[in-house]
Amino acid sequence: MSRAAKTFILLLAALPSWSVASRGIAAEVGPQIVSLRLGFDGQFKLGCWTPAEVTIAGGDEPAVGVVTVTLPDTDGVPTTYATAADRPVGVAPGGATTVRLLVRSGKLSASAVVRLIGPRQELAKRTISADLPPEEGGIASGLPATHGLTLVFGRQTQLGNLFPADGDGEAAAESIAWVEGPETLPTDWLGYEGVERVVLLGSEPEDYRPLLASRERLRALEEWVRMGGRAVVFCGPGAAELLTPDGALAALAPGDFSEIVQLRDPQSLQTYSDYSEDIGEGRFSVRVPKLTNLRGRVLAHAGKTETDLPLVVRGPLGLGEVTFVGLDIDREPLAGWAGRTALIQKALQIDADKEQQQEDNRTAFGFSGGADLIGQLRNSLDGKFVGVQTVPFVAVAGLVGVYILLIGPGDYFLVSRWLKRAELTWITFPVMVVGVSALAYFLGGWFKGDRLRVNQVELVDVDAAGGGRVRGTVWTHFFSPEVDRFDVTLNPVLGGQTLGEDDARVAATWLGMPGYGLGGLQMAERSSLLASRGYRQSGDRSALLGMPVQVWSTKTLTARWQADGAELVESGLRQALDGELVEGEIVNRSGLDFTDCVLLYGRWAYSLARLPDGKRIVVDDDRYAPRSVRTQLTNASAGDDTTSRTADDGTVPFEWQQNDVSRILKSMMFYKALNGLKYTGGMLNRYQSFVDLSHLLTEDRAVLLARAPGPGSRWNDGDELLASGEDDNDRHWVYYRFVLPVAKDNTSQEKLTGSDNQRGSRDF
Repeated sequence: MSRAAKTFILLLAALPSWSVASRGIAAEVGPQIVSLRLGFDGQFKLGCWTPAEVTIAGGDEPAVGVVTVTLPDTDGVPTTYATAADRPVGVAPGGATTVRLLVRSGKLSASAVVRLIGPRQELAKRTISADLPPEEGGIASGLPATHGLTLVFGRQTQLGNLFPADGDGEAAAESIAWVEGPETLPTDWLGYEGVERVVLLGSEPEDYRPLLASRERLRALEEWVRMGGRAVVFCGPGAAELLTPDGALAALAPGDFSEIVQLRDPQSLQTYSDYSEDIGEGRFSVRVPKLTNLRGRVLAHAGKTETDLPLVVRGPLGLGEVTFVGLDIDREPLAGWAGRTALIQKALQIDADKEQQQEDNRTAFGFSGGADLIGQLRNSLDGKFVGVQTVPFVAVAGLVGVYILLIGPGDYFLVSRWLKRAELTWITFPVMVVGVSALAYFLGGWFKGDRLRVNQVELVDVDAAGGGRVRGTVWTHFFSPEVDRFDVTLNPVLGGQTLGEDDARVAATWLGMPGYGLGGLQMAERSSLLASRGYRQSGDRSALLGMPVQVWSTKTLTARWQADGAELVESGLRQALDGELVEGEIVNRSGLDFTDCVLLYGRWAYSLARLPDGKRIVVDDDRYAPRSVRTQLTNASAGDDTTSRTADDGTVPFEWQQNDVSRILKSMMFYKALNGLKYTGGMLNRYQSFVDLSHLLTEDRAVLLARAPGPGSRWNDGDELLASGEDDNDRHWVYYRFVLPVAKDNTSQEKLTGSDNQRGSRDF
């Protein structure tokens, strides 16, 4: 038999086994990762919590596991986020499952790795590149941390050119993202962290009905506002459904819905919008909701008094703010009105004076690239470590020069001219290399020290005017003298008492650095030499596990925690007769001795100095002369160090490279009240803008700012305290802000009551 015939017979014999093998392989096809979508409408901000949507296609067998998404942090180290372990994800054969979780991306154009991990093995894995557009299977590139992202929910309509291109650069740019469906709204308030404001269009109540079936998304939105977010609600006749006690938007309304009335005079809208062109071509008539029991300021109204028919109301909700506009902006006659864009901009508090803002921005951005105050705070903490010195450039350059001289001409003259035995270079050369390396290591240890160091800033906000809810924000910058991995969790402290797991809810993570600088969020993705396997965020977001830090390196952490029902300060404040000042009593019940105390109300501030525990003080303009908020928060003694370098108005000029933590933090805390863009020379406060409580300095709110003794909340590394140890050379800045109610004077109350009783006709 020929060789060809034998080969043919062997192939025929092998066919059955190949068929069986191929059927076996086909039977083992598992689930597949189909896609990953980040953010809202393809947009998300770097360095912020953002929603991630993972779609998984089922295989031939059911699959159950945990979905993980791995993205780089601000240092380029892979960080893994996972769905809750106690709620496994199931994928049915031949079907598709969509999973949503929260993640953070710390690098521009970073790829992501998505996995489905079963009880015993990895079931699916896919690397999704940012080099491809989302429609081709990639993921979108992140926006700068200082980008202003406005999220809009409701029936899509033309909002006009709200954010025109004005040459301010990408750092100060703003954009709009539309919610693609109710199911894409986050179920956790942290999912809105990268959003500047949320706009809710209520012209079609049926858009909100799916949210009523599962109210966790509504609760998450409300919680985000209470934690410092900003919502803008446009709602006309749909208020009859949306603003009733069980309505989808009832919790966000700055008043109680009463009835739908007819508005026939457009003058109030034209005045509010600063746009005089007539609305519509014929007789003006729109149906609008009437709110009573208002909780906020009336910015536009019809009728003789504010309470007759409030049309635009802005009021606090917790530590945040809601603007209510009782109009349908996507229906005629408003839909075709030329002043419609101006009305929307006014409601969204988009700066009208763009020319002045552009001038400030051109000056600043040409120098800084759009820097943010949080970056300056982080840099300041980096320079505050006790016993850790930055190695001078001259020393580094000198050591490099000596090294080059030694291994080059130095070694040559030593072995050839002095010892006259060139073969000895095999000994002298490595000795020189080892000697210089040892010297460099010794100098590094001498400059950097051998102790872990921690610098921390904490801001505790207590909403005493709205039930006592507490919001804590922690920024921690720590230095490690050796290569190590950390399992970090935060123990919140309130009024000197450590809160347990049942008393406080904590979200801990890494903090990014805005911009293109070293370690900046907008730097291209890079791999860490130390941590190819990276670390992971716990499922409940309360811990970072296995976080690597290199020798003589730093890491910056941040945490946001919340608790309920704290009554640390008692107050009985009321408006003074002129309505601009405040008077009354404040009692410290916190258990802490406060220093650097300032009471802020409207445009004015009172320096109260010290407020020991149990102390009662009486505030009036005889005992405490009021000064402007800007002067009080930026004067010579407002920082860590007193300075004599002041401007003519008594304020200390802001310096781009200043190292004063308290001054930087106060600029963040009341950025808008200080006219921060101008005061800082164009530096932004957008990365963590929720810190700014300027909007609460209104007619019915005052803010008591006080410094508390440290250390405040503490981090644990496993079972041990993350601290420097026995020498206790860590540095802490702990500030409290109490939002206090302010009662109006009796005269004002009588005027309001009288005008409400005489409201007259329901047509306006």
